[in-house]
Amino acid sequence: KIDYFQKSVREQKDKIMGIRKQMQTQANSRRDISRGDINRNIKQRMQAKKEMKKIEEQKHREISSKFIAQVKELTDKQISKQSLKGSSPSTIQKFRSSKGLKKLSSSKLTQYPINPENFGMNERDASAIEKINENGTNQDS
Repeated sequence: KIDYFQKSVREQKDKIMGIRKQMQTQANSRRDISRGDINRNIKQRMQAKKEMKKIEEQKHREISSKFIAQVKELTDKQISKQSLKGSSPSTIQKFRSSKGLKKLSSSKLTQYPINPENFGMNERDASAIEKINENGTNQDS
């Protein structure tokens, strides 16, 4: 009789423990699911930030490449004026460096507003650029 009683108590205890364990695993899985949702939201937000940064960098690159092209075009005009056209690339490079246009690195171009000292411009050009930076237009007021 005692063995039977102990056996039934043990079975009931096991049953209760099983139910308790099952409830715990359900709670854990619910928590994990909600945690997964939160992590997914964070990942999506980070992805969106990365995309925005890429777009921003692309715009900077486009602007800077246009600017570099314009400056090189101007120096090429000056080179043709000063009859350096047939000269070696090193001579042209020396000419460019004498005009302060030795290396137009994109790092200089990503600094907004545009800093005239980076391009070796004279005072008049510098003041014109500063006006553009202030007003967003090229009008002398």
